[in-house]
Amino acid sequence: MAVVDELLSSWEAHVETGEHKLRSRQRKTLPQAAVVLALTSHVYECAKFLRPHLPTELSPVQMPIVRAILESAMTVLWVDKVEDAAAAFLNEEIRQRNNLQNTMRETPWFAAHADQVAHAEDDLKPTSATEEARRFNRLLERLGAKDFYAFYRMLSAVTHPSVSLTDCYLEGDDGRGFS
Repeated sequence: MAVVDELLSSWEAHVETGEHKLRSRQRKTLPQAAVVLALTSHVYECAKFLRPHLPTELSPVQMPIVRAILESAMTVLWVDKVEDAAAAFLNEEIRQRNNLQNTMRETPWFAAHADQVAHAEDDLKPTSATEEARRFNRLLERLGAKDFYAFYRMLSAVTHPSVSLTDCYLEGDDGRGFS
């Protein structure tokens, strides 16, 4: 746990300075820097929230946060390492917002507000990383980290309503962990 505490303290000290400098051998684009900084901040906030429960008090309630940490951290690595990943990441957001807008148009309660979905009709940027932005297993393969997908699937099993999640509560004496 000392490593977790050190990483959290290091990030806090970094943020307190108010300066964010990316030290990289490669020049980063503004979208890359923005995504890396924002998602790294998210990983930190999630980890800070979980820290009092580590290492022995994690329950199914915290698994969506663990999953968010894994997914966000790997996305940070992908955006940092793959030149056009930030464009693919933004394109996927535009696609999702467009889907939301279309769904809202089909829903009487929200139809009048569908046009308020920002950036739903923005132009997509050309990118070679579209599939990786849509499918986490492809993103992990691109990073050479495809084995992490099994962990992601295990976390997903107790993040979404499923038999695995119900088993966490119905088996065992305290509703914690995997059975």
